[in-house]
Amino acid sequence: MAELEDQTGHPDAAADTLEWVIDLDRYAEEPYRQLMALHAAHGRIDAITATWKLLHQLLGDLDLEVEPATTRLYRSLKISDADTPDAGRAPRRGLQVGQRPSCASSVSARSSIGGARVPSQGRFS
Repeated sequence: MAELEDQTGHPDAAADTLEWVIDLDRYAEEPYRQLMALHAAHGRIDAITATWKLLHQLLGDLDLEVEPATTRLYRSLKISDADTPDAGRAPRRGLQVGQRPSCASSVSARSSIGGARVPSQGRFS
């Protein structure tokens, strides 16, 4: 569903869908990988890192490690994004350094995930 939303020009709806899936199972890594890839495809570099940090924190709280596939994806996205001219730029809207990510959709805010929120890092515009 998220892929279809993105392909039809609705990346905000795609992110909302993935955030909803993450809300359903906060420890399943595939939706986080898809969300990081979506953010990368739309140049949301800071959102990639925020998503990674949230997953890393949630799993770390259970003394679990992030799957190697997720780590490889994160590193590859960060490396490819570092090659872009505006890499590391501050988000147009969204998190500032040190600010906790939130999962507010354009329609309504969703419940938190164990005290943490899925990063939305501003919207795709």
